[in-house]
Amino acid sequence: MSGSTGDQSDIERRKLEIEAEKLAIERSFAKKWFPTMLTGVIAFATVLINGTQIYIAHQERAKSDEQARVFAEADQRQQDGQWGISVLELYITHPEGFDPSKSPVTAKQNLTALAVSAPDIMRPILQQRMDDIVRSPAGLNTESLTAIASALGTGSTTDSGTDNLASLLPGWPQGANPADYSVYIQYGANSAAVATAFAQRLRDQHFRVPDLELVNQSTTTSEVRYYRPEQKPVADALASSLGNGAISKFIGAGQNLPGGIIEVWIPASS
Repeated sequence: MSGSTGDQSDIERRKLEIEAEKLAIERSFAKKWFPTMLTGVIAFATVLINGTQIYIAHQERAKSDEQARVFAEADQRQQDGQWGISVLELYITHPEGFDPSKSPVTAKQNLTALAVSAPDIMRPILQQRMDDIVRSPAGLNTESLTAIASALGTGSTTDSGTDNLASLLPGWPQGANPADYSVYIQYGANSAAVATAFAQRLRDQHFRVPDLELVNQSTTTSEVRYYRPEQKPVADALASSLGNGAISKFIGAGQNLPGGIIEVWIPASS
C-alpha cells in the first residue's frame, strides 16, 4: 500500500516537472523570437497601411479627374451651344450672304462655313432647306440646291466598305456609298405601303430618305430620276430593287445639278 502511494507521488511530481520544463521552453521561445515576430508584424502592418493609403489616394485622384472631365465637357457643350446660336443668328439676320442668286461663290463658301462650324444646328436646317428645294412646286432652284448640297458634302465619293450591298441591291456599283445619297420618294394614291416599304429598305442600307410625299399627279410608271450622268448605275440599281417595271430616268440634261440626290416616283395604285 505504502509503495503504491509512493509511486503515485513520484508520477505527480514528474508531471509538475514536465509542465515546468514546458513553460520554461515556451518562455525561452517567446523571448528569443518575439522581437523578430513583432518586427515582421509591424512591417506587414506598415505595408498594409501604406497600400491602403495609396489605393485611397488613387481613387480620390481618379474621382477628381472624372469630375474635371465632366465639368470640362459640360463647359465645352455650353460653349458649342452658344457658338451654334451665334452662327444661327448670323444665318437668319444676314440672308443675303447665303443667297446663291446674289453671289453663288460667296453663298457656297458661307454655307459651307456654317455647316462646318456648327454642324449640330446648321446641318439639319440646311438639309431641310435642300428637301424643300427638291420638292418645290415651282421647280428646282439649281443655284441654291447646288450651293447647299456642296455645303453638306452631298455626293462625295467615298468607299463605304459595303461591297455586299450588291447582293441586296442588284447592280449596285462597287465603292458607291449609300450614305452619300438623299433619296426623295413621291408616291400616288393607294401606294403608301409600297413607298414606305421601299423607304425602309433604303434606310436600313444607310441611305438618307426624307419624309415621303403623297402627290396628286404622279407618274404612270415607277421612275428613279437622277441628276448627273455618273449616277446612272446607282439609279439603275435602285430601279431594279424597286421592281414593278421601274425605270431610271436622267433629268439633269443642260443643268448643273449636284450629285447625291435621287428622286423616286411611284404611281398611284388602283
